[in-house]
Amino acid sequence: MKVKEKISAEESDRKLKKVLTFQDLFFLSMGGIIGSGWLLGVAVPGRQALPRYFRG
Repeated sequence: MKVKEKISAEESDRKLKKVLTFQDLFFLSMGGIIGSGWLLGVAVPGRQALPRYFRG
């Protein structure tokens, strides 16, 4: 049986390549726009309907 050597966190970080391409940034931003859009789109009718619901 071979014993694996422990690799320190710094050595492990050096082996990782952290890259965001244009396509990655594009889809991240589009997800943010779409995600915030549906939340804001639901908020306005919710504010309008809420007082009517409690008035009876």
